[in-house]
Amino acid sequence: MPELMVDERRVTIHGRPGDGLLLLHGAGESADVFSDLLERLPDAFAPDLPGHGQSEGPGLNTVASYASWVSRLLTAGGWTPRTVGGHSLGGAISLTLALDGPFRPKALVLIATGGRLRVNAQLLSSLAAGVFLENFRRAYLSPQTPVALLDRMGSAPVAVTYGDFLACDGFDRLDDLAALKGMPALVLAGTDDQYTPLKYANALVDAIGAQLVVVEGAGHLLPLEAPQKVAAAIAEFLAQQV
Repeated sequence: MPELMVDERRVTIHGRPGDGLLLLHGAGESADVFSDLLERLPDAFAPDLPGHGQSEGPGLNTVASYASWVSRLLTAGGWTPRTVGGHSLGGAISLTLALDGPFRPKALVLIATGGRLRVNAQLLSSLAAGVFLENFRRAYLSPQTPVALLDRMGSAPVAVTYGDFLACDGFDRLDDLAALKGMPALVLAGTDDQYTPLKYANALVDAIGAQLVVVEGAGHLLPLEAPQKVAAAIAEFLAQQV
C-alpha cells in the first residue's frame, strides 16, 4: 500500500491514488470499510484517517480539522481527485471540503451520511469512559446482516473513536447546503440504517438536488453490506461526470 507523510506522521493509502475518486471512511473505522468498493472501482483510493487503521495518530475531534487534514494529504500527494466521497463522518468531511475548501471537488458521493450528525448521548458517554458498547457497534449493521461483518470495517482506538463521534456530534451544515445546489452529487442510503436514517439522505437530496440510491435491507455499513449495488451506482454516477 502506498504511504506518505502528513504532519510528520505516516499515512497509509488504499487503492490507486490520483485524480479519480477519493473515499473517506467513517467514525471508528478505517479504509478497510471500502475494500470491496476499491476492487470494483479502478480509479478510487482511500486513506486511513490519522489514528485509524495503519495511519499514525493522533485522531482529531472536529469535522473541520479532518477536512483540513485531507487537504494537506492531497497537497502532499500531489493529487486533485475530481470526486470526493465519504461514509458517515467521511461524508461530513466531504461536504465540508465542498463548502469551505481549500480543496473543492467537482462532484460528491455521500454514503450513509447527512448535513447534520447528532450522536446518542449514551454512546458518547460510554466512549468517554473507554468502552464502545456492543449494542452501538451492532447498530452499524442491518438486523439481518451477520455481525461478523463488523470485523471487516477496520478499527481505531476507543479514544480516537470518541473524537470521531464528537466531530460528528458537532457537525451541522444544514443551513449551508443550498450553496452546493447544482453540484453533481450522489447520495446512497440503506433502509435499515439506524445511525443516519433515510430522512438524512432525503434532506441532502432536497438541499443539493442530488441523485438518490436507496438500498433495501442495508444498514449503516452500506459499503460492506451491499458493495455490488453501491459500486455499480458510483460507477454509473462517475461515468456521467466525464
